[in-house]
Order: sequence, then structure tokens, then C-alpha cells
Amino acid sequence: MSPPNSSHSVCLLACPPSPSQAWREAIANPSNYARYTLGWDTTTYKGHQRWAHNGGTDSFGTEVNFFPGLKYGVVTFANTALSSNAIGEILSYKLIDDRLGVPPEKRGKWEEE
Repeated sequence: MSPPNSSHSVCLLACPPSPSQAWREAIANPSNYARYTLGWDTTTYKGHQRWAHNGGTDSFGTEVNFFPGLKYGVVTFANTALSSNAIGEILSYKLIDDRLGVPPEKRGKWEEE
């Protein structure tokens, strides 16, 4: 056990990393944290690491997409009961594809889905 004045915590089994340690490790090794990391969906899009999170309630919705390697992100907010996340997603991917220079024929057909 650590002395009472020690800055080290006592763990009987295995100590989980602190949130700041987990964040640094997730950024350094994104493939080790595929899909959901500290509340973020961690994937790749068109070959670029993407961190995303979305959500909403009955009266609003949000979409957050961040590309750390590009130092680029898109956040949308909308005030509608059912369609705000769909519209935010369509707008987000339009802006992301514009930023990445994705040719029109390689883009999703968001307005048709």
C-alpha cells in the first residue's frame, strides 16, 4: 500500500488508466481503440482517422466529426423532432467530402437514401 501522503492510488487488482492517460493512449494508438473510445466512435473515412459522436432528444440533434490528422472538424446542431440527425449527417458528409476532395462519383448518395 502507498503511504497516505503519496500521490499514487491503491489498486487491489488492476488500476484502470486515468481519463487523461486513456486519451493520450487512444490518440497515439487509434487501432487499439477501434469503434468506441471514451464516448467517441473511432473509425476511418476515405483513409483518414475520424472521431465522431452524435445524439439528440425529441427537440434537437447533433453530429460531431473530427479528423485529427487534418485538423478539421464539422459540427451540426438542429432543432427538429425527428430529422435533425439525418440532415446533420447529410450536411456533415457533404462538407467532409468537399474538404477531402472526393469526386462526385465516389460520394454517397445521401439525398437518395
